[in-house]
Amino acid sequence: MIRLATFNVENLFDRPAALNLKDSDRTNEILDQIGELGKLIEKLAYSPADKARILELDIALSRYIEIQEDVGKLFTGLGPRRRVGATGRKDWYGGIQFRRANFSDRQRINTATMLKKINADIQCLVEVEGIQALQSFNSELLNRRFKQFLSIDSVNDPRGIDLGLYLRKASLGRIRTNMFDREGSSSIWSRDCLEVECILPSGQSLHLLLNHFRSKFRGDTPEAQSRRARQARTVLKILENRYNLATDLYAVVGDLNDTPESGPIQPMMQSPLLRDVFDVAGQNADDRWTYYFSGQLNQIDYIFVSPKLAEKVRGVDVLRRGMTAVAEGRIAGLTAYEEFDSFSSAASDHAAIAVDLDI
Repeated sequence: MIRLATFNVENLFDRPAALNLKDSDRTNEILDQIGELGKLIEKLAYSPADKARILELDIALSRYIEIQEDVGKLFTGLGPRRRVGATGRKDWYGGIQFRRANFSDRQRINTATMLKKINADIQCLVEVEGIQALQSFNSELLNRRFKQFLSIDSVNDPRGIDLGLYLRKASLGRIRTNMFDREGSSSIWSRDCLEVECILPSGQSLHLLLNHFRSKFRGDTPEAQSRRARQARTVLKILENRYNLATDLYAVVGDLNDTPESGPIQPMMQSPLLRDVFDVAGQNADDRWTYYFSGQLNQIDYIFVSPKLAEKVRGVDVLRRGMTAVAEGRIAGLTAYEEFDSFSSAASDHAAIAVDLDI
């Protein structure tokens, strides 16, 4: 039996300080200001008003970002004499870097505790800082529980929120990134659709497509919906072009940031190429939720399996007792694990999904 799981860990050691706030409205305000600053510094010529606003935003956002000057200088002077000295983008090279907030020892230990409770042989992770974080977390907090691991630093998310994979009863085979896929002038993926072949002890190959679709953070805009729909369509195209419906064991896993009945996700729910493991296991409709927001319980995390892999499904678990909302007592009928008792000690705002496969 192989246990496959997916879990949005909200990073392992640290995350951008702007995303580590309990007040989501404040986070949105900060990200809007960072977006404004990013547009201003890209201008070919800075007006006096642009220079004043760049300096104002740089000071206001100093807890959350820094402007890295690699070649040339955007600023001149120090302290009260500091000002924008560049006349435009041509005078300097660099960009905005997110400052990071370190997690407490308890937060890190509780994330490790949650991964042990999931007890997966193949653990897919959403929102990790990279392969070095996976290595350190595995050795320092998981007692080298997993023998192999993988993460690819995506060019599509400058905040360093990437996909990761831990393997205990499998070995890495072929790996393919799709992060450079484009439609017109736009990137298709918010992070990546990372394809990984897992070689099982039986010698069979289990192919994973790890995903983290465009979020609804800062509002579910038409652009966000359109991008998730494009991402879902592209996943199906990849399956059609590269995998054998009749024989291959494959799974599409991760945080898709939308509900099963939504327009963007519906093509995946209806495709003969995929089956949601909740459907395969006959899970009750009201017991599929993986995320709590504004009083709503929704499924936004998924494990889809190929028709051939669906024949191997023997059970599905949703592990919610490490969630932030549960730790804060906001969900009736659920009690958090004793280690998780507050916003700062919870493992994630997502539940984990695990499926047992007879392979």
